[in-house]
Amino acid sequence: MNRAPGRRRDLWFYNYANAILRREAEDISNLQRITELPVIPRMLTARSSGELNVADLARDTNIPQRTLTPYLELLQTLYLTQNIPAWTTNLSKRVVSRPKVSLLDAGLAARLMNVSSKGASLDANPNLAGGLLETFVAGEIRRQSTWSNETARLTHFRDQYVGEVDLVLETSDGRVVGVEVKSNSNPTVKDAKGLSFLREKLGSRFVAGFILHTGSNSAFFGDRVAAVPMDILWRA
Repeated sequence: MNRAPGRRRDLWFYNYANAILRREAEDISNLQRITELPVIPRMLTARSSGELNVADLARDTNIPQRTLTPYLELLQTLYLTQNIPAWTTNLSKRVVSRPKVSLLDAGLAARLMNVSSKGASLDANPNLAGGLLETFVAGEIRRQSTWSNETARLTHFRDQYVGEVDLVLETSDGRVVGVEVKSNSNPTVKDAKGLSFLREKLGSRFVAGFILHTGSNSAFFGDRVAAVPMDILWRA
């Protein structure tokens, strides 16, 4: 994430997005409506880290649904977005199977929405703050996975009644870690509902569940489920 101050940061993100979405996209793609590409990440950002509903996105972008998929694939090729598939082992017939789509850079996501750090704060806009924070965590986990000794598939889980787990990491031998992202500083046991569901269903396969939050204290919500400060992502 770019840390330049104020206007310099905004200009950097603008130039970066313009270079990627205009010049590089045209160089590697022969899509006919490439000039319409910039509108797609803006719309994705508005539903950042939300489930991908192609029909809704087609309506919002005014791009026919049948031609939208190549544009979404191009954004992944340009390393601007990542798809986070739904995770399931048939735990429930109510499991939602749509993938999530997330921009890889939360700073760029905020800039595409023309939102400053103050405007995206928890006090100003809690829903936006939560979405951008989840975007940031998903991007950070993806980056760290490139040098981790463990190889894990990044997915998400949602059950219509139980709730969701923002990120689910599963190793090739079947071990699972769940991550829930909260923009508040004081999670409660209610926030652990999805993680507790996975723990009960998976048994010993469930290694741990973490609720990442913006506070400074840790708390346990039952066996192998804990709320921990966000900076655990950078602790050795």
